Parts: sequence; C-alpha cells; structure tokens
Amino acid sequence: MSGHEPSRPDKGKTVKKARKANYVIRVPRPHVGSSRPPPPSTVSTPFDGPTPPTIRPTPSTIGPTPSVVGPTPPTAVPTPSIVGPTPYIHPSPISTPSSIPSPDVHEPSVDPADPNDLGDPAPHDRPFIEPCGKGFLPSRVASQAITRTIKQQFLQPWASWGVISDDDKKLFWERFKQKVQWAAEHEAQIHKNFNMKASHRLSEMFRNARIAGQRPYWVGEHIWNSLLGHWNTPQYRIKCATAQKNRASEKGGVLHTGGSITTHEHAIRMAAELGRAVHVDEVFTQTHIRKGTGEYVDERSRKTIEYFSARLTQARPNEGSVPDADEEMIRTQC
Repeated sequence: MSGHEPSRPDKGKTVKKARKANYVIRVPRPHVGSSRPPPPSTVSTPFDGPTPPTIRPTPSTIGPTPSVVGPTPPTAVPTPSIVGPTPYIHPSPISTPSSIPSPDVHEPSVDPADPNDLGDPAPHDRPFIEPCGKGFLPSRVASQAITRTIKQQFLQPWASWGVISDDDKKLFWERFKQKVQWAAEHEAQIHKNFNMKASHRLSEMFRNARIAGQRPYWVGEHIWNSLLGHWNTPQYRIKCATAQKNRASEKGGVLHTGGSITTHEHAIRMAAELGRAVHVDEVFTQTHIRKGTGEYVDERSRKTIEYFSARLTQARPNEGSVPDADEEMIRTQC
C-alpha cells in the first residue's frame, strides 16, 4: 500500500483494554429483633455512565422470635350425658304422722335440770337390763331410759302411743337401744315390754302436762297447740270424765307407794332385807300402805288385803303348821 499510516507511540506495546466495572451491591442482613432498618448502602461509580438505581432494602418488620408453639390440639367437645327417665319415687302415705312434719319440727332441747338427760352413754357404758314379767330389772334404769327416749323422739302431735305408726315406733326403739343394753335372747320380750311401758309413760307425761297447764320443754309449740286442740274436743273430754269417775268410785284405782319401781323389784329388796323369800300379800301390803299414817292408799287396797286374808285363813288347815312350800302355794292360789 502506498498509503502511509501515521506512526503510534505505543506501537509494539500491549494495549490494555478498559474493563467494564462490575458492581456488587451488598445488602446487609437486617438484625432480627430490631425495628430499626439498616442504613442504605451506596456505591460510587467511577465512570460517566448512568447512575445505577439505589436499592434500598425493605425495612424489616420481623419482631421478636416467637416461641415455638406446636399445633393446637383439637378442642374436646364434651359428650352430653345420657339422661334416662326419672325414677318413680313412691310418696309416703298421708296417714303416716312423720310424712307431714310440723312447722317447728326440731330436736328437743335438753333439760339442764336433769343430769341424765345430757346425752346417751357410750356403748360400753350402757347399763344392762332384763325383762321381768311385763316390766324390767332394774326398773328405774329402764323407766328413765324410756322417759328420755320419748322426750328426744317426740317430734309430732301424737295424742297417744297407739296412733304412732310402726315406722315411727321403730325410731323410738332405736333411741331406747342407745341408752341400755341386754342379752340377745331377751330381745323379743324387751321389745314387747318397751311398747307397753312407753304407752303408759307417755300417758303419764301428758297427764302431768295438763295438770301443770304448761308446755313441757320437750314439746314444740306447734305440737303443743295441736295437742291442746285434741284434748279440748268434746269426745276426749267425755272420755276423761268417764275415767275420772271410775277412779273415784268405790273400787278405787291403782294407787300405790312403790313409785317407778316394779312390784317384782320391791319383792327382791324385801327379800334381801328380811333374809328370806317374801309372799305376794306382804309385797302388796308394803306397797299400798302410806308410811306416815299406816293407812291404805285407797279403799280398794284395804278391801283387797282383807279379802285375801279371809281366803288365806280358809285355805289353811285348822291344826298344825304349814310347810313353806305349801304356804306359798296357798298364798298364790288365794
């Protein structure tokens, strides 16, 4: 070529071509738990090209690391109870006194004047009793136990022992068993005697209350008013007048000076004092003559002992002594 190239000063030297700058943008990781975003990162460019856009990281909204919570267990729905039909409860008969409680049914208060009424003895401290005919031995212990039983269990306006239902009488019986004890073979006879004695004792307690004209502490006010209403009925007043007339008649009543002690126990005490067996007429005389005056308690008692003496005289042989066995047989037959 005839053209002549201009001379270059770097001819024969390696010419380095300019490299394009590589830009590395480092985004700092946000600090976990910090609500403050990191400062934006900027990189200066040494060339005259377009300025790359500044990349700002999205501010972190990550709060404190939450506790690891497992899957929520399913809520247990309670199984509804299977309700069957309501069982039928047979109502108590209306005729039963305990089925209609009085408005003031309560546990009767304790008589502070009676040291024996402060409570029941412990099982091992309960006194022993035994049946004796239609009563008990010792009679006073049994009599006091029956009286306390009536006072503690009289919770309805029963006008007499006979109108008390069998179920309620069982409650009286159970209370009586908490005060005394006996041999197992005497259970039936003691139960029978208890009902007879309780009937008689309740009548006496009612009579004493009517004579005093005052409500006893062991009778509730409502019960007392009901009893007064019964005692004031014409039928009851006629019955009382008839009984009073019979007691005042020539036959007399059943008065005696033995108190609450039975005739049998009187005989035991007399035999212990005399040192021998006693006869029925001796016990009768002892319990039907007033100690202060020596007179019989009533006309009936005087005639009874006179009649007995006449029969005894006729039964005895005219001559000779009578053996004790025959004498007892004669006296028993008279």
